[in-house]
Amino acid sequence: MHLYCRTILISVICLLAACGGGGGGEGGSGAGNSLSTPVNLAPLFSGTSSFEVLEAQELSLSLSFSDPEGRSLTQSITGGEDQDQFAISVSGTLDFVTLPDYENPGDQGADNNYQLVVTASDGTNQTSQNISISLINVMEARVVDGPVSGSQVFIDENGDSIANINEATTTTDAQGFFTMQAPEVSCLALEVCDVVFLAVGGVDIATNNDLGDLVLSGAGLLDEDFNITPISTMLVNAADPQLLLDGFGLGLTVADIATMDPWQLTQNEDPAAEQLLRTNQQLLGLMLTANSLVNIGGQIGSADVNATLAELLSDYAQNNSDAINLARAEILGSLLNDTAATLEVPLADQSAEIIASRLAILNNILMDSEIAPTEEVAAAVISSSQVELQTAVEQLGSGAIDNAGFDSLTSLGQLFAELPVFELLPDLDEDGLADVVDEDDDGDGVLDSEDAFPRDSSETVDTDGDEIGDNQDPDDDNDGVGDNRDPFPLDSSLTPPTVIISADVLSGSVPLMVNFDGTQSNVGSGDADNVLYSWSFGDGAQANGQQVEHVYAADGEFSAELTITNEDDLTHSAAVVMSVSPSETSYSVSGTIVVAESMAVDSDVNNSDSLPTGNNSLDAAQLIPNPVTLAGYANTAGEGEEGASRASGDVDDVYAVNALGGEIINLNMSDPNQTDLDLYIYNSAGDLVDYSIGVTQFESSKLPDNAGIYYINVTVYDTGASTYVLTIGRDTEQASTGWSAADDFVIGDVIVQQRQSKLLSTNNFMAQQKSIATVRSAGNFGPALYSYGQSVADEIVSVRARSMAAQLFEIELKAATLRRVKAIAKQDGVEYAEPNYIHKHLATTPEDPRYQAQWHYPKINLPAAWDISTGDNNVKVAVLDTGVFDQHPDLVNRMSADDYDFIEDASNSGDGDGMDADGSDPGDGRDNALCSNSDYATSSFHGTHVAGTIGADSNNGMDVSGVTWAGEIMNLRVLGCLGGYDYDIANAIRYAAGLENSSGVIVADPADIINMSLGGGGSSNTMQQAVTDARNAGVVIIAAAGNSSSSQPSYPAAYEGVVSVSATNTQDGLASYSNYGTSIDISAPGGEYGDADGDGYQDLVLSTLAVIEDGVIQPTVAAYQGTSMAAPHVAGVVSLIKAIYPQLTPDDLDALIVSGDISVDLGSAGRDNDFGHGRIDALKAVNYANLLANGTPIPVTPILQTSYSYLNFGRLISSINVSTYNSGNGDLVISDVQVSESFVTVTSPGSDDGLGSYQVSIDRIGMDIGIYGATITFSSNGGDIALDVRFEVAAEDDLTSGNAGLIYTILYNVAVDETVSSTISSATDGEYQFSLDSLGGVYNLIAGSDSDNDGYICGPGEACGLYPLADSPVDLILNEDLTEVDFGLTFVIPSSSDVGLNRAFSVR
Repeated sequence: MHLYCRTILISVICLLAACGGGGGGEGGSGAGNSLSTPVNLAPLFSGTSSFEVLEAQELSLSLSFSDPEGRSLTQSITGGEDQDQFAISVSGTLDFVTLPDYENPGDQGADNNYQLVVTASDGTNQTSQNISISLINVMEARVVDGPVSGSQVFIDENGDSIANINEATTTTDAQGFFTMQAPEVSCLALEVCDVVFLAVGGVDIATNNDLGDLVLSGAGLLDEDFNITPISTMLVNAADPQLLLDGFGLGLTVADIATMDPWQLTQNEDPAAEQLLRTNQQLLGLMLTANSLVNIGGQIGSADVNATLAELLSDYAQNNSDAINLARAEILGSLLNDTAATLEVPLADQSAEIIASRLAILNNILMDSEIAPTEEVAAAVISSSQVELQTAVEQLGSGAIDNAGFDSLTSLGQLFAELPVFELLPDLDEDGLADVVDEDDDGDGVLDSEDAFPRDSSETVDTDGDEIGDNQDPDDDNDGVGDNRDPFPLDSSLTPPTVIISADVLSGSVPLMVNFDGTQSNVGSGDADNVLYSWSFGDGAQANGQQVEHVYAADGEFSAELTITNEDDLTHSAAVVMSVSPSETSYSVSGTIVVAESMAVDSDVNNSDSLPTGNNSLDAAQLIPNPVTLAGYANTAGEGEEGASRASGDVDDVYAVNALGGEIINLNMSDPNQTDLDLYIYNSAGDLVDYSIGVTQFESSKLPDNAGIYYINVTVYDTGASTYVLTIGRDTEQASTGWSAADDFVIGDVIVQQRQSKLLSTNNFMAQQKSIATVRSAGNFGPALYSYGQSVADEIVSVRARSMAAQLFEIELKAATLRRVKAIAKQDGVEYAEPNYIHKHLATTPEDPRYQAQWHYPKINLPAAWDISTGDNNVKVAVLDTGVFDQHPDLVNRMSADDYDFIEDASNSGDGDGMDADGSDPGDGRDNALCSNSDYATSSFHGTHVAGTIGADSNNGMDVSGVTWAGEIMNLRVLGCLGGYDYDIANAIRYAAGLENSSGVIVADPADIINMSLGGGGSSNTMQQAVTDARNAGVVIIAAAGNSSSSQPSYPAAYEGVVSVSATNTQDGLASYSNYGTSIDISAPGGEYGDADGDGYQDLVLSTLAVIEDGVIQPTVAAYQGTSMAAPHVAGVVSLIKAIYPQLTPDDLDALIVSGDISVDLGSAGRDNDFGHGRIDALKAVNYANLLANGTPIPVTPILQTSYSYLNFGRLISSINVSTYNSGNGDLVISDVQVSESFVTVTSPGSDDGLGSYQVSIDRIGMDIGIYGATITFSSNGGDIALDVRFEVAAEDDLTSGNAGLIYTILYNVAVDETVSSTISSATDGEYQFSLDSLGGVYNLIAGSDSDNDGYICGPGEACGLYPLADSPVDLILNEDLTEVDFGLTFVIPSSSDVGLNRAFSVR
């Protein structure tokens, strides 16, 4: 809305008044004829003393002085602060010395109010008068296209675009100028006021053409000359004037447009003004044309047309980055069409386009820099635009002529009949059109406006702007990559890499060490930090990185190739040829192998090179250190490899240990499927105090708390042979156990379930059992209860010498009962056998037929949690895995539509292509024809199993149940035939979080939770960043801790920001395969082979699966074990939490985990390295979610943790480092550390909060032989921990060094994959010396024992070491004699997966 101000035109505003004096009379004569003297009076002043005068007008002011006697008066300026600004004539006419400028006031007050004093004198008397003169501002302005004379200019107060009688009006002079008294509004200097002037009609003096009713408008300046032009007209009508002005590309401001006189300044050779004038001339042609086209019959005013054009031009400026080009026919045509449409004026088909083509020709001429805009040719063109073109437009618009008639009337010959314009201008393509009007100067079919080379018919495009046309340019987009190998030759933002390889050597003999360098390569487009450098060395080895080192272990010619893949997934490869010759020189390698003092070996293993010492009874017990890790071997006669104990058997190994009390004993056997070992514990009197009798590969027990001598008996149950590892006082937690003395059951009772396919009556053993037991049956196929009573004493096995008539202890009878259970369970016709105990079930259970086998759900209180929440449709869980068989009937309704396959490598994909929008699992085993390179014979359909645990359709009467019953599962495939790559997985994480990723797809509905049941490889910056970005986006990330039964970090679970999940079994123990350690956050059921809970089902995790049958994928269900199965339990429970409390953030979840509010504490109190902060509990989780939803704050719980639960220094250890840390949230401060005994010293880490590594040392000097203990108490705001310290002071002769048995040291040739040199050595003071010789080459240096005498070292339960470290061996480059090649040994811990080094090594 504009402000219109009332103004009054005043030529001179002066109220001038004059007063005359009176006349005199004759004097009379009185008596005596006396004579009188006349009186002289002072001059008089009458009228006003204050005056107003217009700026730039002569004053010529006569003041109202008079003399009473009629004498002549003389006037002069005698005072006032501004007297110097005025002059007065003798006659009394007052004038300015110099005409004042309102914008530059000359008065002392600088307010255009002048003060002076004028005095009138008759020669004798005088009168002075103060005079005040106020200057009135007058605006000086001009109407310009060419200057427009005779234009009616007014302030349109009522907005009707008509000069009304009460609106100030004037007319421009012959040069387009006008003046008008400024309205009474306040404007800052040089600011455009909101006062709009309209100029209607007039004559363009450059062309002498009448502009008719054309309306121009402008915003006036009160304190500056201003101009009304076509451009000012558009700006006045624009919502955002500066936006529109910028659209013309003039580089001027709105104030510039008001103050610049483009006509005058162009004549003064101002280039900016010349560009402005050309634009005004073109714009005037458009305005006239638009008026002529739509204003047929005068129904639409010019002002309305102007307003419409301004809006359309503003839209163009806002939506286009290029400047408004009024010489382009398509732009002009669009503006004309849209103007008519806006004003609802119908146009003939193509009429606007043909008009625009003619106007474009004229405007092109006006744009030509060779044609001066103020001279004759420009005037002729403008005249044609104003007259001939407008006449034809009016006739076309009215229907008087059609398009053909218009074309004829506006031919170039007609438009320029009076002036030979084209004869004066060049015509490059000689088509009869002068170049200035020819839209295709070079005649190549491309408009000049779109032609990078408008005067070169052989070139039209210059993509990179290097002035070389694309036809001749070898690199069109100038990205440094030639068009011949650039898949995007016209897009410099998509540039492939250019590989440049250098190598420090190109030839030599085995072993040839080469340093490869790819740093001189150009990575092309994208982020240089997100580039994959992949090396293939030609000998089967590969590596990643800009600079890599490789050793060639075999002779031959090899092509070393580097492939760079940049962020845009563009690649380039280059190679160098390496020439490697055989080695002809032999070298030696020697050194020392060190074993820990706590290592020991069974004295009667099966190794035929050893000298066995029997340890088969309490009397012959082998004394072992404490703490200890011991490797042993046991077998029944005739079982196992040929060796020292095969013939006679070694059923029992008995060890004597001087215990401090409370030590944990863990037994880990190598092959539970072939041999069953049990564990028995006896006190010094030979009494049985505990046992572990199970059917898995683990047995575990805890010694009584009192110190003393104890005997540990490892015994073979039934038949078989196996190596094993026994630990005493080394572990802080018990491993998964079999039945033990702590189990509560009826002595002599065994519950037996026969297999339906076989009858127990055909089994002689079972027939015998029926004869000695009372049998109660539940039917032909129901379980039967066998009650033996005290007769189970027949099963008692003891290595102590005792009479069977002696008193039977309850613990022995219970052991006998369990041995009877095991004996029955092993029978062919028995489904299962178990002790007699009762199971309880919760109320809420799904109606799925296989639910009863899903023990893992009741274990985490899920049925009760389902009474509170079964999930929410708004919660989405992403599964990053092998993909999902999404047609499984229990999954088909749960899958989201935004699945994706991120496996880019076609050789790994298994589906014949790379990354695409199909995340379904084709299978990752060799039963998928496209996975012939897989390590698996059959496909795992691992992702389908994981997805089913999270969210299989539940309560639907079909197969199995999922943790959640609502919400979507986002299927992201990242694992293929060979596994998955960091780059693919990182991008899948980003995809799930709704972030930019390599697929180019940003999902509209990102996942709330990511589950990754995968692991392997080292730490990656790329992966960590993806995790960090996703977590910052609010996504909870959950991963499996790993199945290596190791404390080593497994990735991605160990990345910061990921919830790491270990696995538990039915007994709430740590699953045998599960990783453990400081990175564990929480645990969940992962399953374990066997039926420890005696429910008749394998203790595995049952879920959805698929199989490939005859090449077709079919749905099924199956049971798996692994931390892969544990993680989705946690993901599902977190989904239930978010269903109730959607605001849950990753930080919130961390706080809930460390608080223990959503888990059940297992193992040691508080956090421990096996279970983290406990086993997930769904009921506690949903209950706490309800509290959060009702306003309970997120808990802040600092928790003090130490790396040990007790310290066992044994006989030899004198110092142990203990780490303290905060496993909760909030700030944790250790306030005090107290030691109960003076022989223990604790050295603080010195940190402000007391956290860090404490060195705990003991001093045995001067102490008597015996067992000692002490307590270290850490006090903190996160709880107190009392750490027990135990150690022994022994006689000098009783101190023993570590011993790993007979050790074979071998050189293993990497190239030929075989042992080429070996030696045997025994321990001396805990050390093994070795020396080996071999030809130059690349070797693994390996040492280990062969307890089972199978000819291979490093098997499960055997000693093993690789140089320099077993978990990170390096190739030994043998190209010189090597000495002091020292490394260590440890025992290979048996595990159900990833056993040891995944292979054994031949000792020959």
